[in-house]
Amino acid sequence: MCGIFAIVSKKRIPEKSILDGMAAIKKRGPDSTGEFRYKELVLGHHRLSIIDNTQAADQPMFSSCGRFVIVFNGEIYNYQELRESLNSYNYNFISDSDTEVILALYKFEGELSFKKLKGMFAFIIYDLKDEKLVVARDPYGIKPLYYAHFDDGIVFSSQVKSILATKLIPNKFSLNGVHSFFLFGNVQEPFTWFDKIYPIEQGTVNIYQNSFDVKVFKFNDIYCNWNTYLNRNVKLEFLQSKVKEALFESVNRHMVADVKIGILLSGGIDSTLLVGILKELGYKDIVGITIVFDEYRGSNKDEGNRASIVAKHYDIKHIVRVVKKEEFLEDLDLIFSDMDQPTIDGINTWYATKAAKEAGLKVVLSGVGADELFFGYDNFKKITLLKKIFDVIEYLFNSKVSKILLSKSLSVIFKNDRIKMLSKYGVSIPSLWFIKRSLFSFDQLVSEFGFTSDSINEFEKIVIQSISIIGNERHKLGYLETKLYMNNQLLRDSDWASMSHGVELRTPFVDVSLLENLKTLIPDFEYFGKKNILSGLTKIRIPKEILNPNKTGFSIPINLWLNGNLNNLPDFNKFYVEFVREKYNKSIESL
Repeated sequence: MCGIFAIVSKKRIPEKSILDGMAAIKKRGPDSTGEFRYKELVLGHHRLSIIDNTQAADQPMFSSCGRFVIVFNGEIYNYQELRESLNSYNYNFISDSDTEVILALYKFEGELSFKKLKGMFAFIIYDLKDEKLVVARDPYGIKPLYYAHFDDGIVFSSQVKSILATKLIPNKFSLNGVHSFFLFGNVQEPFTWFDKIYPIEQGTVNIYQNSFDVKVFKFNDIYCNWNTYLNRNVKLEFLQSKVKEALFESVNRHMVADVKIGILLSGGIDSTLLVGILKELGYKDIVGITIVFDEYRGSNKDEGNRASIVAKHYDIKHIVRVVKKEEFLEDLDLIFSDMDQPTIDGINTWYATKAAKEAGLKVVLSGVGADELFFGYDNFKKITLLKKIFDVIEYLFNSKVSKILLSKSLSVIFKNDRIKMLSKYGVSIPSLWFIKRSLFSFDQLVSEFGFTSDSINEFEKIVIQSISIIGNERHKLGYLETKLYMNNQLLRDSDWASMSHGVELRTPFVDVSLLENLKTLIPDFEYFGKKNILSGLTKIRIPKEILNPNKTGFSIPINLWLNGNLNNLPDFNKFYVEFVREKYNKSIESL
């Protein structure tokens, strides 16, 4: 896990642009720093050494023939298997790293070989012979990579703020990026907070050659895996056997490292299951990290008691880290300095990985992604039920007017202005999901935040188009939660928050091979329910207290720390998004 940086230009690149761009991602890789310059190309790297801790694995790294050079961020969990498959080419490896395996694979098999990579990755390879730049990002987009065109070239980096720090790109907000933050609490791809800075698309290779002309092709589109159909003939025992096989393989893959690995232990089903799997696989010296807050003591938001039950049940070392209001207020400016793009989440992970670093850990596992894959969120049940209610109303009254009146009535009853949007967009799984996940309606962005109707109307079309997907109606929710929520919120926040402390966060539930092995069973996950599927996968069963559904999400008492005890959630939403925007914008003034 590292930070990567690159600039390719037609003219000389200002030295300050290089130094400032590199400095902005220094925290991502505190173990070593490397740089390669060739003509008007710069490849920079900050390394967090996880696999092969020797200098032989430092980057930028050259292929044995000297033709190719790479900067790489991430981990390739099947690198040893791939290395063995390359024996027939008689490649002369000089390290035991996964980085060199990528180089060798590309040298002999080209860009199409990237589909073989199992892991999380973003990398840039330069071909010195053909003067060609090859840029790739993993199919889930776990590892970030951004780019921006300027007058004479292109700049790439693991973080948006790094690109901004070069001063090669003007500090100008992207309206679509800002709108998406106020709508969802995160900046939705393909936008960023800044105009002209964009993410490399997930699962794609961008090839730059001849005056920066780019060819883009997708080597893996994971979202086609949601276009499968329900098979009610599958029995729970069969389903559990398939899930166990695939999940045990994924967890075992994610344990590849030359350093100790811990686990973020929340006391929920997902992280508890990971501990159980690790124990059954024979891993020892497991360390669980739990964050607790005095304000949550005795409530269902308190992670500590449940996590302690898990730690005792599986006999693992358990570190409970208390975070108090005073520490939070002291850390606040640093948190926003580390925050790569505005988000209403991620601070919890920032503290969890801070605790991991204090414990001497470089790598932690997380249960992120289990709810999206196994239909664990309450949203899945509530939205499906609400859709059925509207379907019954349509069947009984066969009237669009009745649905409009109902949506307006519900918006008053639940004090949720977003529900009115059903009268405009109709009742569907995607529209109901959008109402559940969004913070405000489009009209509120105009009336309460001062955005113009013209700009909102344009953005509204983009959002509605992005959620109007094809496929099986029953599990569009899994697709939407994965693509629009998990990718833009959970995974991105996990990256910046953990890398701020030089800690690598791994996600065994977010794994391409796991998804592909289970894709035909995805609809059945909804039918049987996450708890029923996951609770019986390990020999040492999950404690019954953990299977209690009263646990809430991993949250921190922001409302109590910042603005007192606010009971009116919509008012706090408005306060908090404005607060985050103000603090984030202040954090970029020093770049």
